Amino acid sequence: MSREKAVEFLCSKKAAFEWIEAVLKEPIRKDGIGETIEDFISVLVDGVYLCRVMQAISPRLIPRIKMPTRGGARTTAVIFKTNENVSFFLQACEEIGVPRHMRFGLHDLTNTSLNILNITRVIDCLKSLCKVATNQKQHAELNFHIAWPTYDPSTAAVSLPENEINEVMRLMEHYDYSSSGAGGGGGGSSSGGSSRPAVVQVRKAGPIKMASAAGARVSVPHPPNSPKKPSAVGGVAGSKAAVDARAKQLIVKSQAVARGWIARTRYRKMVRSAAYRERVAQEILSTERTYVTSLSWICQNVLTPLRTAAATSSPIISENEIRFIFSTLDVILNYNQLLLSDLELRVGKGWTPHQRLGDIFLTIASFLKIYSQYCSNYTEALKVLMDCKKNPKWVKFYDELKKKNDTLQMAGLEDYLIRPVQRIPRYNLLLQDLVKHTDRSHPDYDNIQAAIAKVKSVAEHMNERKREFENILKVSEIQDRMEGGEPLARAHRRFVKEGEVMEYAVPDESNSSKSGSSRKGLGLTPVMLFLFNDILVVAKSQSSKSKSVKSNFQQSLAHMKYKVVKLEPEYSPPNLFAFGLVSPNSSRPLRYFAVSSEPDRDSWVSAIDMEGTEARAQAQAQDDRITSKVMDKVEDAKKELERQFHTRRESVSDRDEMNARRSSSGALSPSPLSSSSGSPAAGSPLRSDSGDFTLP
Repeated sequence: MSREKAVEFLCSKKAAFEWIEAVLKEPIRKDGIGETIEDFISVLVDGVYLCRVMQAISPRLIPRIKMPTRGGARTTAVIFKTNENVSFFLQACEEIGVPRHMRFGLHDLTNTSLNILNITRVIDCLKSLCKVATNQKQHAELNFHIAWPTYDPSTAAVSLPENEINEVMRLMEHYDYSSSGAGGGGGGSSSGGSSRPAVVQVRKAGPIKMASAAGARVSVPHPPNSPKKPSAVGGVAGSKAAVDARAKQLIVKSQAVARGWIARTRYRKMVRSAAYRERVAQEILSTERTYVTSLSWICQNVLTPLRTAAATSSPIISENEIRFIFSTLDVILNYNQLLLSDLELRVGKGWTPHQRLGDIFLTIASFLKIYSQYCSNYTEALKVLMDCKKNPKWVKFYDELKKKNDTLQMAGLEDYLIRPVQRIPRYNLLLQDLVKHTDRSHPDYDNIQAAIAKVKSVAEHMNERKREFENILKVSEIQDRMEGGEPLARAHRRFVKEGEVMEYAVPDESNSSKSGSSRKGLGLTPVMLFLFNDILVVAKSQSSKSKSVKSNFQQSLAHMKYKVVKLEPEYSPPNLFAFGLVSPNSSRPLRYFAVSSEPDRDSWVSAIDMEGTEARAQAQAQDDRITSKVMDKVEDAKKELERQFHTRRESVSDRDEMNARRSSSGALSPSPLSSSSGSPAAGSPLRSDSGDFTLP
């Protein structure tokens, strides 16, 4: 092998070392270790530095790192830890996007008979990892910018020790590299490095090493120089049978190698997923401990003393203020203490790959809705807390608390109060991460999926309640800033947008012959527009900073009564962009407004048009529902009248038929019990003189 190839290899090895040290921000070549080829492998063979490099690029890619004893005997436990670390690194390379042909095999680091080719594959993989991680288009979220060092072999050869170059050349004598790929992977060349060897020919005689996908080597003896003569017994048929048997053996052995590779690959992925599950479970437990500890502290050191003082004649703050600030915090603490005790039993005292967590969250999920009330009250709690800071008793009490708690001193009580608001979304993220690394055949998979659905439902309910509460506060705030006018608070009303615009009046076209003069005479008046989902409120501004001062109510326009249109420049004030509100029965706008920029005008037009379209659609749907209900009632009434008519008609018909029968029977044989008047005849044996009925 030429001297140039040896120098190129040494440059690529040096670049790999420097890149790893730059990523880890610490030296790994201590006391001369790492300068030789053997030391290069010995530094990386346990996979610890490789996994740390991957964690520096993205912490989520490596679930855990086993720390074998360096320099000790390679026992079974050490080999297991080493193989797991290297396997996790290779799977992380696959996940981040390192091409398959650029990833080295597990045997390239763990094989006892290492050579230049193994080291070249490792360096190629590291260089490709650097290229993928620094690709901002592919992985902008990584924010990784440490580039691969480059060296010019022609200048680097001067600084390299001669004995090291000769040692590399001696080791390379075992292989013949093609001219296009020799020297492999190093990024040492000025052109950025060449690819790994395309053709490798072994000079030394001996069995050919066939490398499988998993790195296992199958030794196949060289065919004999001259074919053996067929035996006298079997002849040609015996020779053919022997060849067929040998071919079958090779096929069976190849299938065994393939099945072994598939099984090992599946097993390594299962090990990585199990490690991820354990890490996520430990994160759930540790964060829950921290969360419960913080809630316990706030309840014991803040809430309980305040309630005790409120029961006396000299309260620090009122009971009502305590209720507003802390809401259901103590109830939340009770439920989370139960959750923590269950997690301690499952995770803290005997975690196994088959352990379940989903059923715990399924049980507690129905109680998590208590967070909704706390979340809805959170904004108001901060306002009450700000008011309490003006109370001298509170200031004294709060200063004493800050002396006992560094977090309270640095971040304030608000940092504790917001933690329940953040906890439910955190549960959702942790469970999503847990199910991502849980196999579908795992007994906990379905429970985790159901728990995610419930927790997500609670989170959405919390967000909806929070939006409703914030909307109520916003509408109330606008109402407080408004002088006069109608009440704005309605159960269905939702705030959309507000802003200051300029209102102006456009003269009649008949009174202005020149559009330019009419535009110069436009009077501009600053007004505030408050857009809600059902009305547009116009108020007169009293100041350029009208958001903090009162506004005089002028008019509220229901979306059903107008449409919004963009106005042409001839109807707009100079250097302004106008829009108008047009009545459905008139082509002339009811009111004219203008803003300073076209995007601002488009934003107002789009927002008003969207809310108007939705309001008209809802009104039409409501009318359709009312019409449908009225028609249903009319149809029901019609059916009832028809039923009553037919019933009455049948009753009259039956009565007429009965009367006809009686009339016909009376004409044939008149009854002796009735007279012509229809009453019992006088002297009848059934009637006495006194009018009472008697027996004959």
